[in-house]
Amino acid sequence: MGTLSAASGASAGKQASSVDMSGTWVKDKVKSESMDHAIKLMQLGGLVRQAVKLVRGVEITHTPETFTMAVFSIFAWFKVKETYLLDGAPTMCKRRDLRRGRHTGTAHAKPGKVQLQLSWSDPFSGSGMDEFQLNTPDELSVRSTIKIQGGEAAYTTIYNRKKK
Repeated sequence: MGTLSAASGASAGKQASSVDMSGTWVKDKVKSESMDHAIKLMQLGGLVRQAVKLVRGVEITHTPETFTMAVFSIFAWFKVKETYLLDGAPTMCKRRDLRRGRHTGTAHAKPGKVQLQLSWSDPFSGSGMDEFQLNTPDELSVRSTIKIQGGEAAYTTIYNRKKK
């Protein structure tokens, strides 16, 4: 669980991540950067804005072939769950801002990291990138960048592994 050891070889165009990020991760509010600029750029409404600000963590299931993340918030109705193939195949998911439509995402395992590339159409069309990386076996950082209608925002969220 969450080791930093080297991965076995890549096969058929897949590059294995050198870490297993599986587990429940709790947001470290003190170490995490503010999401305010990104929230303003996305023009999120009141309830969704509050739910995003009150995200408590993320549950990750990471296998050599797939990467699944499920965000959890204080608000039980705010659910974001996405599963990606690590071979870069496009995946359609519900939009994270809960607006109508879907986003298309791809995932790529890189040494020590998993990178998600996202794009979505109107309303508020844009693109984004999330880069998941273990800093230590018990600390995960997620660097998020979004680009919407000529604007850009980036922030880093730090999570600590929930102890069993």
